[in-house]
Amino acid sequence: MKRSGLNKTHAAIGFDILEHANIKPEILLAIKYHEFADVDEAKNDTLYQSLPEKNRTIAEFYIRLLQDMDKTANLLERSKFGIKKCAEFFDPHY
Repeated sequence: MKRSGLNKTHAAIGFDILEHANIKPEILLAIKYHEFADVDEAKNDTLYQSLPEKNRTIAEFYIRLLQDMDKTANLLERSKFGIKKCAEFFDPHY
């Protein structure tokens, strides 16, 4: 994403695209914050803060679930292709 000049993560770009679709805010928050280690960053988001308490709990579940799935996918990818498969490790633009 940095090479294109956007200087955004794929999570932020996905959120920017999907926020105009008819997708539940809890799922949008999971997409936006899936690259983080916990839900702390999401709790400062105005979208999160606008949710009723019950929906915040659901959003936190979705965020943690997608974070875990992302980590698992990364581990699987690296177990098959090695750490050098990722562009960040060999592309001079990073």
